[in-house]
Amino acid sequence: MSITSIVLIPLVWLFKKVFGQFLTKRKSYYVWLVVFFFLVVPFAFFFVQKSSDFLWATPGEFDGLTSMVIGEDGITVGRDTKTIVIRFILNYLWVAWLIVAVIFLVYRIASYRNFKKYVMSGASFLDDPEKLDILSEAMEEVQITTPVEVVVNPIISSPIFFGIRRGTIVLPGTSFSDKELWHIFLHELIHCKRRDMLFVWITQVFTCLYWFNPLMYFMNKQMERDRELACDEGVLACLAEDEYLAYGDTLLRSVVKSGKYKESYAAVSLHENAKTLKERLISIAAYKKERASWLAFLCLVGTLCVVGLLADTFQAKVFAYAKDSGIEITRKDTSEKGTFSAIDLQEAEQNVTIKSGDEESFDVRDYDDEAELVVKNGTLTYKKPNPETHADIEITLKKDKVYNGIHVKTSGNTVKISDVQAKKINVEGAGLLNEFDNVKADTLLATTDSANVKIMGGQIKETVRVQSNRSFVQIGKSHVGNLDLSTFSNAELNETDITGKFAISGGTLLDVQNVTANELELTTKSGGKMGFRNMVVENAAKITNNESALLDFNGVLNGDTVISVVSPFDTKITIQGSMNDYAIKAQASQADTFILNGSPVSYPFESNLAARNKMQITNDSSISNQFKLFFAK
Repeated sequence: MSITSIVLIPLVWLFKKVFGQFLTKRKSYYVWLVVFFFLVVPFAFFFVQKSSDFLWATPGEFDGLTSMVIGEDGITVGRDTKTIVIRFILNYLWVAWLIVAVIFLVYRIASYRNFKKYVMSGASFLDDPEKLDILSEAMEEVQITTPVEVVVNPIISSPIFFGIRRGTIVLPGTSFSDKELWHIFLHELIHCKRRDMLFVWITQVFTCLYWFNPLMYFMNKQMERDRELACDEGVLACLAEDEYLAYGDTLLRSVVKSGKYKESYAAVSLHENAKTLKERLISIAAYKKERASWLAFLCLVGTLCVVGLLADTFQAKVFAYAKDSGIEITRKDTSEKGTFSAIDLQEAEQNVTIKSGDEESFDVRDYDDEAELVVKNGTLTYKKPNPETHADIEITLKKDKVYNGIHVKTSGNTVKISDVQAKKINVEGAGLLNEFDNVKADTLLATTDSANVKIMGGQIKETVRVQSNRSFVQIGKSHVGNLDLSTFSNAELNETDITGKFAISGGTLLDVQNVTANELELTTKSGGKMGFRNMVVENAAKITNNESALLDFNGVLNGDTVISVVSPFDTKITIQGSMNDYAIKAQASQADTFILNGSPVSYPFESNLAARNKMQITNDSSISNQFKLFFAK
């Protein structure tokens, strides 16, 4: 019942803070009984279905087993992992819980017995007839007929009451006035009449059982406070209005006349710490005889009971599991269409279209008997390929589902994938077009010999790698981790954010505009032409202009930049920033020309080596050329 107590204890405290003004102190104290009611009565048993069993039932070898499926790959067993884990915990950890609970309970019982023995061994019975008459009058006022003993022991720190079957009042001395004794006897006898000691021990038992729950200790403290306030209220109800302050004076004088021995937590005392005593005195000063606030009390108790039932319902679902009437054993039909978590089409001869929708579906349009799509072990595959079949494959994926992987290898003309989510997308082949529109994935790999590759609006967390020998690559309005372009014929990039490395190698024509990358690694190809406009490199850059390529870079190069020139053609770098922010070191043969901001500069060249951005330029072309470096704010 721990979940129910975690919900109810703070709720009772909160309700009492908000609505306590509408309740008497006694009713405010008894509100706590709602928590004990739900701790004692296990409502969770009533909420479990008839075909259910509790998790701490006798374990068996089929615990958590839900199904057995016999397929082409053998037997697949289905288990409920949640049930197995919780069963393991309850089968072993309950022993440690019970040991600690027993230790706490034995300790508290032993402490109470020692306390009672110590107090009674040094106590003397009250035999003053006048004081015993005061006790009799108080018992008659409170309407108690059960005998109550009164003993005196100067070592205790406060007048106390203990005992369930036979009550005992212990006084710290006999120097109290008759009026003070009258107040003390009324206070302790009200505890006796209301059987507060029974509630004290119920609290102690449940605190030991729920030793791991700090809210139980909090509730224990709150009940001690509310019990004394309720008892004070009962005393004041027996007194005339002009005696209220005198009762408060009795509480104060009892502190002065008390000994040093602290009472046990299994007894009720006249006063506790200074903070609690101050609160009681304030309550006494503000006391007025109130009408019975039964409506507010019943509404509060009813609300707490409804919350407790709801918490128990939830608790029953957590601590109970459905008892299987039998294990379902089936033979899997691999030809049946069903749900899948991955796509593996590595023998397709058709065009492939993959898009998103509300439900999964797949089909080979106008397919013949030798070409079909099947689900096998959670993967959609292409079975029995027919080279003569040229119809399209159409697949619809759930728009909110993340698939483990999509692998397509086809000799068809096109592969189109749009608005889907997958951990890995790998496309090989296709003769005309590989199109990825608004896809979300961890990695995207596109490998083709001649098909164009188009990636628009993509969000790729880790890597995009495009390997295309004679194709046009277009990437725009995308967010990627790392971008790797190699062996392409023509490529255009626009409005793309690269959080990792942008690597280009082996391309012929490249046009980059409005692209941001954390790192840049560029290697040009013979006869190539590379153009960058508004390119921003946040950190390091490595640029190698090989053989007979043209390179024109316009943007920002932050961090360490290494530029190596081998091409005999002009290399032009335009930096959008101040020259003072760059430490430049350039060297080359005397035949090469270094043009800085439009003016020739002799090699070797060094400038502002303390700047935060380092730029190292090496011109090693075999034929004289020009390296042009501009800074344009």
